[in-house]
Amino acid sequence: MNSQEFEFLLIKTIFCCMTVDGEIEEREISKLKELLTAVGKHLSTIADIEENINKLINDINKEGKKFILDHILFLTANENKLSEDEKFTIINHLLSMIKADEEINYQEILYFKEVVKALKISKEKILGRFPDIELSLVEQDIASLFPRSPLGIPISISDLPKFELVSLRKDLM
Repeated sequence: MNSQEFEFLLIKTIFCCMTVDGEIEEREISKLKELLTAVGKHLSTIADIEENINKLINDINKEGKKFILDHILFLTANENKLSEDEKFTIINHLLSMIKADEEINYQEILYFKEVVKALKISKEKILGRFPDIELSLVEQDIASLFPRSPLGIPISISDLPKFELVSLRKDLM
């Protein structure tokens, strides 16, 4: 996977985490903006970052939870194209996004577990890299307690509301 493909994969993975609980909070937008600024090499302006976020919002508004489920399937199908360092970069940014709003939501835990499963990262490796991780994120596979779709994805991800587009340019005023 080339660097631009990885960058998009990372951004979309983090965006899904941000929206899986049905809310987009200002702290999460700030965290995503921070990520886009840090890794978004092709995003050179606030307008580019805002456009990228709003494209994702439009896509999730059209597809609802299917957007997230399809992304998990994409991660599963492409995990072998990622290095271990890239996988841990994804996990690191996921953890950062989960903590952004200062509360860990059940839907975020479920999503985190599905991403870890898709990336084929063991609990032991995660604990080795992130010894201070919230244990609910790596303990019993709660996702296995729920009915799964024919594709193997838990069907317990809630339906999502329509999200409003964001304006980052107001931060510059």
